[in-house]
Amino acid sequence: MVLAFVLLTVLMTWPLPLHAGSAVQDLGDPLYQIWVMRWIQHELPRNPANLWNGNAAYPFRLSLLFGEPALSTALLAWPLRLLSGNDLLAYNALFLASFVVLGTGMALLVTEVTGVVGAGLLAGIVAAYTPYRFGHLSHLNLLSYGWFPLALWALVVFARTRRGWYAVVAATCLTIQLLASDTLAIMSLGMLAVGLPFVLWPERQRLSRRFVVGLLAALGVPLAALAPDAAARLQVGRVYGFARDLATIRAMSATPRTYLSISPFNRLWRGVLPHAYPNPLFPGAVAAIGALLGLVLAGRRWPRWTLYGALLAGGGFVLSLGPNTVIAGRTVPLPYLLLFEHVPGWSAMRDVARFGMVALLGLQLLAGLGFAAGWLTLRRLVPSRRQALTGVALVLLVGAAAVAELRSDVGAVTVPRDPATLAVYRWLAGQPRGAVFELPANGLWTGSLTSIDQVYYSTYDWQPVVADDTSFLPRRYLELLQAIHANPGNRSLVDVANVGLLQDIGIRYVVIHHADAPAYDWRGALAAAEAVPALHRVGAFGSATVFTLDAPARHPVAYRLDAPSSAAPGATFPALLLVRNPNGSAAVTTLGTVPAARATWTDAAGRIVATQTIPITLPVAVPAGDRDVLVAAAAPRTPGRYRVHLTVGSLAPALDTTVDVRPSTTASGPAVLLQTASWANRAYRPGDTLEVRLVWQVRRPLTTGDALTVQLIDSRGQLFAQHDGYPFDGQLPTTRWLPGMTVVQVIGVRLPATAPPGPAQILVALYDPESQQLPRLTIGLPTGGSAPQALLGPLTVAAP
Repeated sequence: MVLAFVLLTVLMTWPLPLHAGSAVQDLGDPLYQIWVMRWIQHELPRNPANLWNGNAAYPFRLSLLFGEPALSTALLAWPLRLLSGNDLLAYNALFLASFVVLGTGMALLVTEVTGVVGAGLLAGIVAAYTPYRFGHLSHLNLLSYGWFPLALWALVVFARTRRGWYAVVAATCLTIQLLASDTLAIMSLGMLAVGLPFVLWPERQRLSRRFVVGLLAALGVPLAALAPDAAARLQVGRVYGFARDLATIRAMSATPRTYLSISPFNRLWRGVLPHAYPNPLFPGAVAAIGALLGLVLAGRRWPRWTLYGALLAGGGFVLSLGPNTVIAGRTVPLPYLLLFEHVPGWSAMRDVARFGMVALLGLQLLAGLGFAAGWLTLRRLVPSRRQALTGVALVLLVGAAAVAELRSDVGAVTVPRDPATLAVYRWLAGQPRGAVFELPANGLWTGSLTSIDQVYYSTYDWQPVVADDTSFLPRRYLELLQAIHANPGNRSLVDVANVGLLQDIGIRYVVIHHADAPAYDWRGALAAAEAVPALHRVGAFGSATVFTLDAPARHPVAYRLDAPSSAAPGATFPALLLVRNPNGSAAVTTLGTVPAARATWTDAAGRIVATQTIPITLPVAVPAGDRDVLVAAAAPRTPGRYRVHLTVGSLAPALDTTVDVRPSTTASGPAVLLQTASWANRAYRPGDTLEVRLVWQVRRPLTTGDALTVQLIDSRGQLFAQHDGYPFDGQLPTTRWLPGMTVVQVIGVRLPATAPPGPAQILVALYDPESQQLPRLTIGLPTGGSAPQALLGPLTVAAP
């Protein structure tokens, strides 16, 4: 039986078996899967406590869990990797084995239930080569679900024979299954929970201590093996907030049409049926006919297993539809919504249509039962001397029909491992440990294969790499990449504008590959790197040039809380977190989870009247100078004098201040009063940052979303520096400034190298950026009166 599926797998995946040592299905996810496999094999014997911290997605930890760890796949491939030294051969062996294991497992299960070997073979064929699997040829983690039918078969045989060996087989297969993929582990546990009653019910009258111990071992060992992975998965969810929104889940859900859709690689049906990728859930005509036979004929012979197959098919179908469906124009919630809302970690699952695999397994089991019932019905009409020949002929005929309709194209793309490609990685392997930043940069901008290449080739040197490309990436990792690639002209380069960010995260090596890619000019990147004083060219290695990066002589970003001294009852109390970057270029704030702010309000009698938790938005990188981040607390509704205690974790010193909460009064004159404007009274030099603290008193509602400008004007009336932007980066637009509110802003203006020495003034104004004339709002002045702008001073600019 195993040999039959080996031969069929070679046929159905040709020509890949011919190139198993040098090629993969495509140069995308297979290379990432190989990195997962190799990292586990590399790190497990060296430092198992560090296993989850892969060398990709530097400097973020737990990166192995950004995808699926596939622990059992790595362990199964390890001996072949050690013997051959060929990671591609080890990967492809497991890839091909996934078809053999599934076919054999389904065949054994159906044969055990029905006693009809031919029906088992046919069930194995329609299961192993179903179009769904050809939609996931690049995802070995999702192809490796054949261990579940094997484990279920072993449990059934153990229940019947009470032989401990089968309990060991069940425990082994189930352990491999649960550790092959987190997604498949969830599905397998669900299928096992539904299936166990069907296995145990016939044995209820002959339970024994030996049977119970064997059963507990068969189930307990896999669950214990899964526990560390499950705990780590929950941890990474807490650290990075990995979760999908319902809109994403709905978009990735199946529809009834999906079950009539075929993989675009299918040779027979692709010109007839609609296409779906990567989840084509059409089971094939042979499997569908067999399942119908199972529903009609198998119920009397094998009622428990017919019901089990129907439950899997129906349950998988409903779950694959996602959180809701539309029936007769009405949105109907489905069970998936309850799982999403109440099961920890469930919201991290993305591709709900994958539950169609469970539906397909149920349908394929029904098909096996149908083939067996059909043969047992037909056999009575065939003379006994011809039954064997007729049975073999029918198996060959139906099997050939299934193979013909399920045959699909399989890729075999050679993985570049020539000396020119590997030279730079072999050089890095001999260097001191240090993080690597490679150009072209992350595939979010230059094609996903770029990132996967860099992750895969890091297996030659095991240096930490910034690159990663997987189903879940931390939001702050993406923000970091966006900050590094903020140059709109060419995002894949290192220059004086972003080199500080690389220094902040500890990059030691910058590798520039000599290859053309979208949005990447390697010659331009090379020229830009040569112009950065902190980069030192080491030399060219094959098709890449390497630079080392100086350790940073950088100042850390500093934080300070500030808040108004008055507020309107029940209105937004706009405290701020002032972020100061004293460096001459953009700097990293924090890569970790940004702590929420907390505001504790105490009344005049010392009683706590309110405690508020306030999420804040702190960018992962800030430009040089000052930036104010809104901390939008809410003032108490009862007027009075309060003490407010503000904290933002350990980012900034706590702030204690007194706040007068009083109702607004109708006032004539401008809608907004610039109550005070203050700055350090000293001489400023070119390159310094002037920090201006502005306090606004809101008298009446504003109808336009105004921007703020702070300009520096020299003695001749010429502008030489300025800041422009919406208040709090648009988080609290002026249209939400309510009467009675006090708004504090701290604005940093960097003096350019060309700043003229001598006296200067500060111009402050609010203006409408949406209007072509940029009209300025009339504001009340600190000195009394009103004007479209405030001219403040004096300010002294010293000679450099």
